[in-house]
Amino acid sequence: MGELRLAASEGCEAEAMRGRKVKKAAAKSEEEASEADLQTAKKQVEAADAAENKKKQVQM
Repeated sequence: MGELRLAASEGCEAEAMRGRKVKKAAAKSEEEASEADLQTAKKQVEAADAAENKKKQVQM
């Protein structure tokens, strides 16, 4: 079961990285590229938080 949660978390992170690559490629400036990086980092943190919350719920 832990492997399933880990796979879901990794899937979310992979999706965030793909989004980052697309946004960076489309960025017209360094500022836009930096914004894409920040959004990616935020999504990765959200995915990790969600995985941790699910882990806590399963342990209860």
